[in-house]
Amino acid sequence: MKKKRSLRRSDRFWAGLALLLVLLQFWWLPGEDGSAADSWSVTVDGKLALYRLMSELFPRVEREATKLLPDENCVLLVLGPDVYPTTQQRQELAAWVRGGGCLVFAPNLSQPQVSIPELGIELEQLVGGTAEGPSVETLVRSAGGLTPGSQTPAGQSPPPTTPGAVPVGAAGESEEPAEVPEVVLQQLSAKSEFSNDTAELWTAAVVGSSSQEQSQPLVTAGGAGVLVREVLSGSGRVLVCATPDLFSNRTLLEKSAVRLVVRLLERAQEHQPVGAQEFWRPTFNSQRIVLSEYFNAADSYRSTGILLSPAMRIGTLQLLLVAVLAIWLAFHRFGPTISAATAPRRSLTESAEAIGNLQVRLADGGPLVGSYLAYLQGLLRKRFGAQVRLDDPVALARRTGLEEQVIREELRRATELTTQPRASVSTAAAAVRWLCRLQNRL
Repeated sequence: MKKKRSLRRSDRFWAGLALLLVLLQFWWLPGEDGSAADSWSVTVDGKLALYRLMSELFPRVEREATKLLPDENCVLLVLGPDVYPTTQQRQELAAWVRGGGCLVFAPNLSQPQVSIPELGIELEQLVGGTAEGPSVETLVRSAGGLTPGSQTPAGQSPPPTTPGAVPVGAAGESEEPAEVPEVVLQQLSAKSEFSNDTAELWTAAVVGSSSQEQSQPLVTAGGAGVLVREVLSGSGRVLVCATPDLFSNRTLLEKSAVRLVVRLLERAQEHQPVGAQEFWRPTFNSQRIVLSEYFNAADSYRSTGILLSPAMRIGTLQLLLVAVLAIWLAFHRFGPTISAATAPRRSLTESAEAIGNLQVRLADGGPLVGSYLAYLQGLLRKRFGAQVRLDDPVALARRTGLEEQVIREELRRATELTTQPRASVSTAAAAVRWLCRLQNRL
């Protein structure tokens, strides 16, 4: 009957863990690291619709998550970053803009008050005492299940959710969170000089007056303030947006918002800003638009979180798989278990066979024959006293019925074997066999 085999519970655990690590290399359950509002996200406040829209209308659209600045002058979009640029990064951005680049900047909704004088960015937060909209925390709780294209009550546009931002100071450096006014959102009607359409946007700030000499508003919200301002800096320009909601998946469902975004991007693509020097025109690639994810991905490259980042995740999972297989191999051997118990000898025959096997390995039968002669001598002394001895063939012949001459000859051969330096095993076996016959006759 065939024995039914089954895996142990421990084997099933290790096999399941190894299979899980293999599957995670192809299907990562937590998804991509970084912001929930990046250009890969399909959430309400994601930017995937913007990326696809630009890819359809403009010749060269790229994502960039590893470098701060492009390698040439072009249009750079920094929209709703998780972390704001540090002092050194702000200086690099300002130098790139003055050299002929175009920066489109929108703040993070959970920290809308930003001041970057080097780039002419001044955003004033809507304070809770004067604004009419709910707080950001309330919107996050109420709009958590909304997706682009979902139904909204009474035809009202759903407010965007807020990505988890890292607290930063007004100067861009990371610091301890300070006492700031409550962040609230207000829905404003955005109007621009590019089209007669009106787009409804959720914002927590408005664009203040810039410290730069040349600036002009592009999108306004009536008496509420400016939502998009163009600031000229050297040979480049900065388009400061008060809210990233203008570029979100939710807003781009409306045709009026789509036209407004496209007109703003076309404005950013203009080769030469108004008022630039005529004698020096820097090279500007108007065909290229770079959607920066550098400040969204930067938050995931910290401490041990880098091991599960998209760049190193596969290697980390493979190392974990090797470790699991090694532990499994040491934990339990593959195949059936080996019994460690040793069965005791059950008879004198088995003991004799074991001793015989050892004597065969020695390849010298002399000591065996001598041991057996000594055993017989002690046995005769114990049974018959001094009357019967091995050196008395006459007494042995009377007791056994064997011929005296045969007994004398066989004992002589056995005694000679004990004195030989190396007796053959077959000769010793024959002598031991005859001595056993003599013992039985006695």
